[in-house]
Amino acid sequence: MKEEEILEGLETLLVELAIDFRYDNGEFVGGMYRYFDKEQLLVNKKLSDEQKIQVIAQELHDKLDLQSTYILPALREVIENASRVE
Repeated sequence: MKEEEILEGLETLLVELAIDFRYDNGEFVGGMYRYFDKEQLLVNKKLSDEQKIQVIAQELHDKLDLQSTYILPALREVIENASRVE
């Protein structure tokens, strides 16, 4: 899969998991947070697609149990192999 397809797939997964996400400018990389009992994900929109993929995949890997969720094999591999963006 191309980076653009992976990013779109991860964004679709976030919607399916009812996790609000947005891209914004700032002095941060991104991460998951809770707002009014709802999981949300904020990602720096200045990051490359590869970095955005890593941020989203790492947060999904670290914060959620996805074992019982169907995820396309290519996306599951990205999530399982996610490494922290610095």
